[in-house]
Amino acid sequence: MIEKEILELRHKLHASPDLSNEEHKTAAIVKNFIVQHHPTEIIEGIGGAGLAAIYKFPKKGKTITLRCELDALPIDETNKLDYKSKNKDISHKCGHDGHMAIVASLALWLKQKPIDSGTIVLLFQPAEETGEGAKRIIEDEKFKNLHTDYVFALHNIPKEPMHNIILMDDGFSAEVLSLIIKVKGKESHASEPENGINPAMGISEMIQKYNPIECFGPIGCQLCHLNTYSYKHGTKILWDFTGQWRIALYTANLEYT
Repeated sequence: MIEKEILELRHKLHASPDLSNEEHKTAAIVKNFIVQHHPTEIIEGIGGAGLAAIYKFPKKGKTITLRCELDALPIDETNKLDYKSKNKDISHKCGHDGHMAIVASLALWLKQKPIDSGTIVLLFQPAEETGEGAKRIIEDEKFKNLHTDYVFALHNIPKEPMHNIILMDDGFSAEVLSLIIKVKGKESHASEPENGINPAMGISEMIQKYNPIECFGPIGCQLCHLNTYSYKHGTKILWDFTGQWRIALYTANLEYT
């Protein structure tokens, strides 16, 4: 059975999501929870909004880091949960709220069953969804000074039995290699399209060219899938997960991710 305060923490995190690189409020929620369970030290601002809770034990030993993610996704939450997201167009859809609750709950376990040697680091990483956070963490002197020997991460698997850990020899889940293609056009008045260059036309042709690259019947772990799900024009980002394309005609610059 999951302890009540862990469930409450997960619900609070779920209701207060932050986007990548903006996770300061989320980090504060985690910190306020962990300080109640007497860490040796808390280090803030690792790799951005990152947070580390350090537990040192009497005898010398290995330093083990247990890492999870702070950020949420730019998706509006439409369900009717009592703890649904309070932040418009932002929600936890990848389980990071659960991961944070799991790692933070180790503070209770370490308090109840302290070990006799080594150091445990509970690490809360920013900007996982954008691919920026891990690099910033390992380059940050605050993290380097921890001299960690091992780093472990986890991912929840819905509907699996509680109190089980799944280990695999090969790949566990899909990973993403992201790219951004920028197409530059030329502005013109809507009444004079012949004087402009519409980048949407080039983007639409590229989308058509993606199909031959798609592979939906992978052999083993080989899978190729290009998921074009967002575009940006000017300074506004529009997200569309429905497969419907809303192209702004005659904008001078479009960027697809």
